[in-house]
Amino acid sequence: MPMPISPEFQPQAPTLKQDVQLISLVSLAHMMSHFSQLLLPPLFPWLKDDFSASYTELGFLMTIFFIVSCAVQAVSGFFVDRLGPRPILFAGLGLLGLSCLGYALSHNYWMLAFFAVVAGIGNGVFHPVDYTFINRRVSAGRLGICSENVPRPVIESSPVKISEPTPAASRPGSSAQSIVSR
Repeated sequence: MPMPISPEFQPQAPTLKQDVQLISLVSLAHMMSHFSQLLLPPLFPWLKDDFSASYTELGFLMTIFFIVSCAVQAVSGFFVDRLGPRPILFAGLGLLGLSCLGYALSHNYWMLAFFAVVAGIGNGVFHPVDYTFINRRVSAGRLGICSENVPRPVIESSPVKISEPTPAASRPGSSAQSIVSR
């Protein structure tokens, strides 16, 4: 029969203040991910002229960024589990900073493409890191509130607004599920 743990050695549940601090820091780091996604597109008109590139070629830089980010995100969860979220988060932030500097110092299109890969690697760590921090350190009673409310400012400020469900969309037969199941 296991021995009971004395009260002074039992882990304490995080306080509201600790939860708010952690959620705020994770949200700030995650904002850097979204900032990096929107770093190049506003500069396309100037990059087009300076690098003699078409908008298609510049858009391909974003494709490179997102494909690399997607691939790294799938793999980085294993590194987060093995090494912990903190070093992976710092590595991701460091790579994003390096890519910003690299974009600024690029002299040709291929340098931009290389730093799009670096930025994609840095960006790919955020979801595994964020979910690990939140699931390990936010009190269980606030996990639902955290996952419901943290992304809201990002959704509201994004250039593509994710619409709220409308009454027409909630009618039977109008959802994607009912279309697929027919």
